Amino acid sequence: MHAVEGVRRRFDPLADYIPAHITLVFPFESEISEVELRQHIEKATAGIRAFPVGFGQVVGTDDQYLLLTFTQGVDEVAGLHDHLYTGPLLPFLSAEIPFVPHITVGRLTTPDDLRNALQLTRSLELGRGTTANSVATFRIDKQQEGSIEFEVPLG
Repeated sequence: MHAVEGVRRRFDPLADYIPAHITLVFPFESEISEVELRQHIEKATAGIRAFPVGFGQVVGTDDQYLLLTFTQGVDEVAGLHDHLYTGPLLPFLSAEIPFVPHITVGRLTTPDDLRNALQLTRSLELGRGTTANSVATFRIDKQQEGSIEFEVPLG
């Protein structure tokens, strides 16, 4: 993950606020309490064991994000995503945003910046992978300060 964090420090404006992570649920606003959310995540992940994740290539999106794709763990990550978008999180599931397992490693401001970042990352060795062993929640408060609220370990 050291190499991934290096790319993030260069290209991701959120690198100082949150460590590299797999986005399982897209950001949403809600009055769900921490207790309710933890209970839901514990229920949704019950029986799911930690699993290996292998990294693929860095790709760009139309809206100038740099995403690190996976070569291993895709089905497991997609399954976690589907399990989490049940119960109290179901109303936040968007049919307009397809879920593609990834780690965001950058957000650029122009298509030219994205092309340059893709050229620079093409030759980087971003590691062989890691183990997904927990689900963490990240909350941003009204002052735009964020932190990991809690983690639920997998299996």
